[in-house]
Amino acid sequence: MFHICIGLTNPLDVLRANIQVRRLKSIVAAAQLLWSEERYRIFTKGLSARLVHSGLSSTFIAAG
Repeated sequence: MFHICIGLTNPLDVLRANIQVRRLKSIVAAAQLLWSEERYRIFTKGLSARLVHSGLSSTFIAAG
């Protein structure tokens, strides 16, 4: 269930990062720019690294 939530929120994280890095003024401008450059890749961009990080974090927390 946790990884499904990551998959759903990852595009929002990509938008946030682009707003910060490119110093864009709005989320709409970031979404339009990303869509024109990446198309459907915005849904998977950075997802593998985020899943690995979350999985390792969860493992270490559970191992205590």
